[in-house]
Amino acid sequence: MKTKLLILTVGVLLLYGCSPSFDVDTEEISEEEVSFEHNKEVLNTRVNYINKPLQVNSSGQATIFDPESKLKGALSLEDSEELEHTWYFVAEVESPIFQGHKLSATHVQVVDDKAYVSYNKQGDIHLGGLEVFDLSNRAYPELVSQALFDKSDVNAITVDYEGDEFSRRIWLALSHKNKGAVVRQIQLKDGLISEDIKNVSLSRFTDSGISASANGIVRSGNELYVTAGKTHGGTYSFDVNNLSFNHSEQYSDAKYVATNGSVPYASSVVTLVTGDDAELKIKQVGSSEESKSVNIGTATHQNVERSYRGKSTLHFAQRYPEVVFVTMGYDGLKGFDIYTDEELYSTPSNILTKGNTNGVTSDDDYIYIANGADGISVLDMPESPGEMNPIFHWDLNEAPASANYMTTDGEWIFVAKGGEGLKILRKGTLGEHQTMFGHDNSGVPHGMEPEDVEVCSELLPNLFRNVLPERSNVLVAHPEYFDNPNREIELLKDDKVYVTFISEGAGYRNTLGYYYYHKDDPPQTAEDLNKVVIFPNASAKYSGGELIQGNTMKLLGEFEEGTVIGFYVISNGWKGSKITDGIYTQYTIPEFNVSEKQQSIIFFDQGCQSIVLAFEDIALPQGDKDYNDAIFMVSTDDPASINTTQFIQK
Repeated sequence: MKTKLLILTVGVLLLYGCSPSFDVDTEEISEEEVSFEHNKEVLNTRVNYINKPLQVNSSGQATIFDPESKLKGALSLEDSEELEHTWYFVAEVESPIFQGHKLSATHVQVVDDKAYVSYNKQGDIHLGGLEVFDLSNRAYPELVSQALFDKSDVNAITVDYEGDEFSRRIWLALSHKNKGAVVRQIQLKDGLISEDIKNVSLSRFTDSGISASANGIVRSGNELYVTAGKTHGGTYSFDVNNLSFNHSEQYSDAKYVATNGSVPYASSVVTLVTGDDAELKIKQVGSSEESKSVNIGTATHQNVERSYRGKSTLHFAQRYPEVVFVTMGYDGLKGFDIYTDEELYSTPSNILTKGNTNGVTSDDDYIYIANGADGISVLDMPESPGEMNPIFHWDLNEAPASANYMTTDGEWIFVAKGGEGLKILRKGTLGEHQTMFGHDNSGVPHGMEPEDVEVCSELLPNLFRNVLPERSNVLVAHPEYFDNPNREIELLKDDKVYVTFISEGAGYRNTLGYYYYHKDDPPQTAEDLNKVVIFPNASAKYSGGELIQGNTMKLLGEFEEGTVIGFYVISNGWKGSKITDGIYTQYTIPEFNVSEKQQSIIFFDQGCQSIVLAFEDIALPQGDKDYNDAIFMVSTDDPASINTTQFIQK
């Protein structure tokens, strides 16, 4: 339900520190309307779920892997460069429209299973917003809360590390239509943006003039640091407990602020000053002394209307708390030692063609940079000073939008694309077995459908009574399954395909996957198959796994008419918390099995109108031959997409 709030900004603050002192903020009251929306169904109309991995070619260029790519002769996942990790393109989010204007994503912070995103309106119109994403479903992150402001751009945010996802403060750096640079505090209640809002105008603490825009904000201990740019600005410190003013340093062109060290207490605070003579302003957290100034060269932007107004940020990697990474616009990314002032790291000169390095973030393994019109780049975390090593580039190819900001918590990666909204990625582990969305330590895949499929109540009784009774030799009892040549799924039209867990009677912890090909280009060997794991541990709850009947996965993308989909089981493939090669792999193509025998059956349950697939995990002629070691149901959005009359009818 959408609600509105009228904000009256009145400050009553005791002031002290290096700037002029005011007993009471007596400036004129400013009215601002805030529109709230907490209806997930309404909010998530802007979210487009992709859930496809990125593939990287030998030139280091990444593209989105498409399930039809092999059919079209393009790069397959098997052809992709083998990296230590893989990245999944989870979703893209359109920017909100407010008062007829498209807003631009400016800043993101991920804390626990929530992501907080800010927006502004580029140009002279002041409109902005804040949104909250729930990331608990790894394949389907969803918007849960929104607040839109009719007089304020939101340029940056910082999320309190105290509290939890249900009750937490968020501080916003604003450019207000009437008041210029403003700090806004918003309280989350029950995980939603609430009407508990407080404002502080930075211009009250400026020696002269109006500070036009707050553009950076960060908390460390009891200090809340805010930067304000353009002519009248600098770095300001407030007490997080009551937003009382502590101290400030005033200078023009302040662009961003960051702190190093561990949460909650950092040791140093650094401000970036941009322009032809860019500087770092460095001092100890909590100090009111004048900062040390370090000249770092030129930080301007190419191919933009105002070269001095481009996005610039700072970032401290956890591995190197003494090094601040600075986005230098057309000069790429550089890393400076804040104690020796030495430039230690830089990006290759060819990392940019038409874009500018605007944003930077990192995890334990990689540095991620947002390169404007050139998309994003992922680089190895450097082991020694010098030029950093790019792993891959992803040109998002969405002109005129550009990659302006990136953040990661080590798993989720958010890319702010200005007016084109957000790209949401996840980093997974790439082994020999490609999964769809990764998995937890029990082998349960991320990205299962939000609601389990309701399995027909008569399906299992019929299956175990008449089709696959335990310890019954299906080869003898039902030879018709082995006379029927139809063992895979062929699509008669474009459609999406789903696989639902039904049951399993295996002693092994098996892994289930699928492969696909065009009917006119069948594989000649198992090595020709483009394989993807569906259920890493295809074991039921209380039977070595955590799957329950009805758990469903949608296979990647939409498949074309003429696509053939087959399945495979890695016998005893799940060990510990990883997918292994197991003992051997059983395919629905008998010729690819070590036994060269049929290790699976498929039938159509007429009463339940269900396509059922079942595997024998032990290679013939050994095993109990009951073919109930892994039992699954296959479905499509349109039942007419599969000719079920070709299967054995039960």
